[in-house]
Amino acid sequence: MNFYGILIALGILAAVLVIENFCQKEPFKIHHSILDIFPWLVIPGIVGARSYHVINFWQYYKSSPVEIFFVWQGGLGIFGALIGGALGLLLFVWFNKLTKKEFWNLLDLISLGLPLAQSIGRFGNFFNQELYGCPTKLPWGVFINPENRLPGYENVSRFHPLFLYESFWNLFIFVILVKTRNRFKNGRLFLIYLFLYSLGRFWLEFLRIDSWMAGRFKINQLATVLLMFLSIYFLIRLREIPRSKKTSDG
Repeated sequence: MNFYGILIALGILAAVLVIENFCQKEPFKIHHSILDIFPWLVIPGIVGARSYHVINFWQYYKSSPVEIFFVWQGGLGIFGALIGGALGLLLFVWFNKLTKKEFWNLLDLISLGLPLAQSIGRFGNFFNQELYGCPTKLPWGVFINPENRLPGYENVSRFHPLFLYESFWNLFIFVILVKTRNRFKNGRLFLIYLFLYSLGRFWLEFLRIDSWMAGRFKINQLATVLLMFLSIYFLIRLREIPRSKKTSDG
């Protein structure tokens, strides 16, 4: 039984249920069902996530290109998923001629379900024995079978369960966003998600031993820094817009 695929599907289902629950309530009320939006998000998101992973491990996939399509074996990059999902959402907004406010509301809605989907889906990495960190003697270290250990770590049996750390962090983000959903509107909720996820992922990357590198730098850490700066920048811009309007009206 492929538990990785099952947990990814359960995560997506949980996100859909959460989003559907809030999409008919203020301030997130929209004129579309989440089922209308679902294909525009999930299909490009999976393509983007897989593409990000394949580019990362191209040295492996170029000798076995057919495995690029074996998504159930694991290998989905969240940053690729964000890019793909964002492009899909932009296409949905364009085809349906939605306003800028409706676009931001959709992003806020998605941010309520996304961290829950990530939290559940990360447990799929446990069953695939992937996304583990450096060796550890801590009691919660996860045992990795010899055939799944990375080169250079063949004689080490227990590693940091990075998937578990990230799962807990995503669950924390989910609780924070649901609790504060009525305080942050017009895209701010999504930007807070983006900042919090990037912040947690930045620190977790220090424990990772199979990172995609660009010289001495980890690509994922560079991506998180960029996303943190972008989220802060747009949070400041969104905060300043009402003030400027108030000044010009007065």
